[in-house]
Amino acid sequence: MQSKKLLDALKGEGLTTNDIDYVFLSHQHPDHILLAGIFEKAKFITFDTNFIYDNDLLVEFDKHMLGRDIEIVETHGHVLEHISLLVDTSKGKVAIAGDTIWWVKGEKQVFDVNQEDHSQSKGMNMKTLIESRKRLIEAADYIIPGHGKMFKVEK
Repeated sequence: MQSKKLLDALKGEGLTTNDIDYVFLSHQHPDHILLAGIFEKAKFITFDTNFIYDNDLLVEFDKHMLGRDIEIVETHGHVLEHISLLVDTSKGKVAIAGDTIWWVKGEKQVFDVNQEDHSQSKGMNMKTLIESRKRLIEAADYIIPGHGKMFKVEK
């Protein structure tokens, strides 16, 4: 079902999986990596010691390797190796936060920097997660959470 939603979204933008050059993997949880393999021609930016995976080669990446207007940032806490994106857009800076910020299905989406991380993942550290959240909300005008709808950062 998820693959159909993804493929339909790509089709809606006039794209196929072959049009995708990079896949950004914020962390290793199945809901964030399971469909990565459908992008056979893409390079994968991974959470695993900051490498790009390209045809069985691992190459270290620079935080601006996707362009001057996109920065890859470490956002530890949910899991040790979590990474996020900060993207400069015409409407302001957008943080693609992965599970640095997220809500469970049915939970009211109200941002609180101290919000409990429901996953209790191995390596999860609330103090570190809160610091990562603070860095994202200080840097961004909008946040796209790992689960939930984009919201404007109130400053």
